[in-house]
Amino acid sequence: MESSASNIGFYALVAAAGGGSRLGGDTPKQYLKIGGKSILHHAVDAFLACPGMRGLKVIIDPAHEPFFRQAFGNTPLPAFVHGSDTRKYSISNGLYSFSKLKNEDIILVHDAARPF
Repeated sequence: MESSASNIGFYALVAAAGGGSRLGGDTPKQYLKIGGKSILHHAVDAFLACPGMRGLKVIIDPAHEPFFRQAFGNTPLPAFVHGSDTRKYSISNGLYSFSKLKNEDIILVHDAARPF
């Protein structure tokens, strides 16, 4: 039996809890717009277009929730989980937010500030 990559299911975590401090400014870089859409929205849309995606969550800084809500305008918000003080613990929060995962499940982790 032949297997296809499109038949493989996966989950995605989009890490968007960073402050983007190296860029400067008042808005974290994942919430800046490119082509009329936030960088984060572009990253989420790329995953939503992938066949086989079983679930997606965005990890955000709790203080950035207003930015997050604004980033998607009138489109439905993806599920989100609050990050932590470090990237390591933010990713851990994201992993634990998925329920009923099995050892063989694939979870992709992507940086929201790199949408393309």
